[in-house]
Amino acid sequence: MNMSKGAIVAATLLAATGAANAGKLAYTDIAEGLERQIVMVDGVAVEVLSQPRGTAYEDGGTGGVGVYGGGADTEVGLADYLQFSFDSAVNLTRLDINKLFSSAASSDSINEGITVTTDNGTYTFVAHDTSANSVIALPDIGGDIINLSSPDDSGSGRWKFRGDALFGGPITFLRIEPDVPGIFPSVSSDFTFMGLNFNPVPTPGSMALLGLGGIATLRRRR
Repeated sequence: MNMSKGAIVAATLLAATGAANAGKLAYTDIAEGLERQIVMVDGVAVEVLSQPRGTAYEDGGTGGVGVYGGGADTEVGLADYLQFSFDSAVNLTRLDINKLFSSAASSDSINEGITVTTDNGTYTFVAHDTSANSVIALPDIGGDIINLSSPDDSGSGRWKFRGDALFGGPITFLRIEPDVPGIFPSVSSDFTFMGLNFNPVPTPGSMALLGLGGIATLRRRR
């Protein structure tokens, strides 16, 4: 079968895009009890920092991961944060957060908030009282957020941020923490991490080599 140069280059680009498919880091990929760990996700090294103590699973391992001890044991609360550093630039396409309630669940405040910090800036989201599967447009983060909670879940606590490149475009680090840390025992905002998805960002050099590879293939077939 004869192929044109454009078709071969396009096919090569398509194959490369498939090879650099979305990476997914689930909370179950994160070991408990460590303050620092490296997790490999589809060829990308992700450093996970749990500050100021080690990681801990919520609800016996089903509710996500938080930080051990503190004002909100096994959740991210008080002075806690989780930080993810990538060894190469990525476009974040999804971030799942749990236990971020719009009602005063578990003695928390009404309308809990989360702060996300990346290379590109700081972004804040405050939980809304919405029904299941409700979608809230968030143009500032480059996407929207959907409520994943079941209709009978108290305060709509499960949220999915989604977009082609969340939080200002390519990033190398992501830190998530409560918007209003609060004081024990009345922790104002706390939450758990469920997972994230990303696409590696191709470097200009790799894209150039990709085109040359397609042309070389064409010449061999002639």
